Amino acid sequence: MLPLIFLFMFQEHCLFSQATQLNLKKEFPILQAGSDLWIGTPGGLYQYKSADDSYKLYSIPGKEGMAIRYLYYDSEWLWCILDTGLAVLQTRLSQWMVFDKTSGLPSGKINAIAFDGDYVWAATDNGAARFDRLIEEWEWYGTDKGIPDSNLVKILVYDKFVWFITEKGFSEYDPQFEKWRHFTLPGEQGNVISEAFIFANSLWFLTRKGLIKFNPQLNSQEYFFHPAIQAGHLKHMLYENDAIWALSDDKLCYIQSGSQVLKEFEGNYFLEGTIPCNFNLDA
Repeated sequence: MLPLIFLFMFQEHCLFSQATQLNLKKEFPILQAGSDLWIGTPGGLYQYKSADDSYKLYSIPGKEGMAIRYLYYDSEWLWCILDTGLAVLQTRLSQWMVFDKTSGLPSGKINAIAFDGDYVWAATDNGAARFDRLIEEWEWYGTDKGIPDSNLVKILVYDKFVWFITEKGFSEYDPQFEKWRHFTLPGEQGNVISEAFIFANSLWFLTRKGLIKFNPQLNSQEYFFHPAIQAGHLKHMLYENDAIWALSDDKLCYIQSGSQVLKEFEGNYFLEGTIPCNFNLDA
């Protein structure tokens, strides 16, 4: 195992890079892009430049005072999911584009975005929206185009396919041939998907009962249902190159790439008597 330094944070609101950490609380995201840190707050967007140890505040035009829930970065564009709508900053030119229902989005509530070449996908509670960067227009994808449920949890782009995740299942979409494959969760009552990510050539779904690993090539599902990573106990989760890490009420667990077992971290005895609420990894 790679040498790791675990930093357990006892502040109530402290989140790290969304490149690896799932934003389970959906608040105050921090994203690293190059040597800069971008921090989303209810008061605006902050940029921290490590080169000169300075901060800069960006005000989103027309959306002042609106909280930023998620941050994504792609090719000099910083995408900010707001309480209502979406704001995009061209970081080199400091120019904004702001989108809501009046400018092409099917809903003001956006749960996630994903990048697919010249397109950007937005997952909403009213279907998906695809943004064409060349003509700067949105196209709506609803149930009439094959999505089984318009309330989307997340969208992932893997290989040449786009994956639409709902609470009850997930669907593979081939944009080239406009073909679909649909998958559902095991028939356990009350189990729903709350998050999803790509790790080690597989799709991973965080549910109320734990994690589900799906291999698209083999169409196989593996289940990591454990009390430590159930909804009532899980505090934070992140993934790195060779492992997924989960922090519960009183312990740290991990799943190594290629493993079929959830293990407890050997240093959990250091957590006895503490109530950690967050952590980060420094390899």
